[in-house]
Amino acid sequence: MALSNEVEALVNQGVKLLASKKYDDAAEKFSNACELHLQETGRDDAGLLFLYGKALFENAVSKSEILGGQSEEQEEEKPQQDDEANEVGKDGTGNFSFSEDVPLAEADEDQVVAAEEEAEDEVQQEGPKDTKHDGNQQSASEEHEENENVPKEDSEFDIAWDVLDSARGLFEEQLKQHPQTVPDVPPLKGVRDEPKDQITKIKKNLADVYDFLGQVSLETENFAQASIDFANCLKYRKELYPAYSQLISESHYMISLALEFTKEEGANEEETLKLEEKARLQAVEHMKQAISCIKQRYSLPETTSKDENLLQDMEQRLQELERDPLKELEQQKMDILKGILGQATSNSSSEKEQDANKPVNDLTGMVRKRKANVKNSPNKRTN
Repeated sequence: MALSNEVEALVNQGVKLLASKKYDDAAEKFSNACELHLQETGRDDAGLLFLYGKALFENAVSKSEILGGQSEEQEEEKPQQDDEANEVGKDGTGNFSFSEDVPLAEADEDQVVAAEEEAEDEVQQEGPKDTKHDGNQQSASEEHEENENVPKEDSEFDIAWDVLDSARGLFEEQLKQHPQTVPDVPPLKGVRDEPKDQITKIKKNLADVYDFLGQVSLETENFAQASIDFANCLKYRKELYPAYSQLISESHYMISLALEFTKEEGANEEETLKLEEKARLQAVEHMKQAISCIKQRYSLPETTSKDENLLQDMEQRLQELERDPLKELEQQKMDILKGILGQATSNSSSEKEQDANKPVNDLTGMVRKRKANVKNSPNKRTN
């Protein structure tokens, strides 16, 4: 559907702001474009919602990075603040001030006993204090219940996810209106290729939307949802690009990353361990496919730029994923047990060596003790 001139102008302004990394301003322009288009046509536009959701996501990421940087600076400032706090014991001029109160340990014992007896008398005279709440006061549990009933505001990541998910639903509705056919040859060769037909354009939009949905889920640590979104992104990218495409290897990598941190709760501990192991093995498989895509792309004669460091990093990551954490834990337990037994054996051996290295004169003492023991034994033979 063609956009009006007013909406088109807002979109162009938003795109420029987005390119300039002025995400907050860009999100506002795209929001106005969505509202104006809805007023004009009575319908939401998937493309406008996608741009709006993308700007919201980028804005949320930029703000979280700024807040993260501030928290790190605050952590660095803590030692200085602690030093300043230590100066409180001084009188403000840098000189130490001494209290006139005598420490209890240095006070006269008679004075201490008298003070304690006087305090006990005062407590008995006053009686137990009334700890009941006034009618206007609330208990901590009541306040906690009220806080739980207050609805939490959605974060900017949540809002971005909702907008992007709305765009996804509209794109999928558009795709249903066209015949579902998978071409024998991928219609797009690379990232910069533009779709030439409507079906390819819709699938590309769906792949991009699912990619951003997955990134939002990663940022909010919803790793299970992220793995689903990245898997749907991969499904459409496989229909659009050749197997060695950078976008396909990227999707495999992102799925592996999401699966690595996915924690699923089973009915019991054993089932939970099985689910975690299944996710780990799936992460390993996707990492292998990501590496295979990169190697295939690097083998092409037209590939001039090769990042060997990237390949090495991914292969190292694969090795880490292939390690079975349960087996490593059992091995650590065995190593600890061996260490304990080895130390005990070593101590026993050293004691035996010390006994063997004693002077010969000590042997007579040992023999005498043995004779004494035999003499006192109830099983002594008699002639």
